[in-house]
Amino acid sequence: MNDGVILLVEDNPDDVTFTLRAFAKNNIGNRVVVASDGAEAIDLLQPPPAPRRCDPR
Repeated sequence: MNDGVILLVEDNPDDVTFTLRAFAKNNIGNRVVVASDGAEAIDLLQPPPAPRRCDPR
């Protein structure tokens, strides 16, 4: 069993359904995160911004 997360970048909901069905049929149980376009995928891959520190001046 692989614990890796699969990032599926697909803008067609039907293709997302078909892909998820194929994963299930082939016993691929990884968690799947779906991005609807490349920009969303980039956002998902970038780390969250660091918290800002207050300047106590």
